[in-house]
Amino acid sequence: MSHQAQMRAFWAISAVFFVVYGLLVGWVGPWLTELAGGLAVLDTRPTGYGLVEVQALLEAAQPGFVDAYVHVATTWDRAVPVLAGAMFTLGLWTGGGIWRVLAVLGLAYAVSDLTENMLVARLMQGMPEEITPEAVARASAVSVTKWVLVGACFVALVARFAAGMFGQARGQA
Repeated sequence: MSHQAQMRAFWAISAVFFVVYGLLVGWVGPWLTELAGGLAVLDTRPTGYGLVEVQALLEAAQPGFVDAYVHVATTWDRAVPVLAGAMFTLGLWTGGGIWRVLAVLGLAYAVSDLTENMLVARLMQGMPEEITPEAVARASAVSVTKWVLVGACFVALVARFAAGMFGQARGQA
């Protein structure tokens, strides 16, 4: 695939990602927050959460919250990691050189976000005795990892494009 074709694919994937993410955050997110009794859903907490926060969320949640989270939100939230992971990976890959090495960040982000979705859904669906400190700690650690990786991906992607623009301004490709 030529560099131009890769860039067209990058911009197309980016556009679809931002539309899907905008719908998730603007439409699904507020609905879930309302169903969660006004509390933040676990996978939206960049600093993680503990057993007390999980229990508080489940106690504050309205009937139908778990079902909504597991069946509606995670359907949308499966698309986000795949699209964002593809956007980050392709965007970095097209930079060549060291950017191709950093492209693995996009894959790592996608895997961590998909894993987080699975672990959080498992917590939400679990019986009270299955919601152990260990299970919560595992899901929380993956949530924090996802947020660190998404930040690293955005920084790397911005740096890659800034480096490309700086190189073009100096007459270097």
